[in-house]
Amino acid sequence: MLIVGGEHHSIGEIDNTWGCYKRLIDYVEETFDTEEVEYFWSNQDNKTEDGVSIIGETSHKGVYIATGFNSWGMTTGTLAANIISQMILDKSNKIRDPNDLDINIDYYMAIFDPKRFKDRKKPKNLKITKIII
Repeated sequence: MLIVGGEHHSIGEIDNTWGCYKRLIDYVEETFDTEEVEYFWSNQDNKTEDGVSIIGETSHKGVYIATGFNSWGMTTGTLAANIISQMILDKSNKIRDPNDLDINIDYYMAIFDPKRFKDRKKPKNLKITKIII
């Protein structure tokens, strides 16, 4: 299996998503010995005001969010899954990294806390806010 990413664009800038897929498919077929492209997807690369992802429970009990990965969704999404699953299971937990270091999930829960924006007057990035609404 080969995973290829590309065709980065900001939210709301591309009208023809299929054109992005086509360019990536053409690249894969020209570059790699492949029989077929089985799956493809598109996402929106959301960025937060402070550049740090939003991962965790919102101010509404039992409602969780993971967004704002700043184009790092494949890696940060994995971390988000670990954080949110530990929150749902109501556990404080450590994960082991390849270097045998214990990483405390609670540390990441505090960094990515969605409620850190709760008392803001208005968002600075109104263009993205308008598109999402």
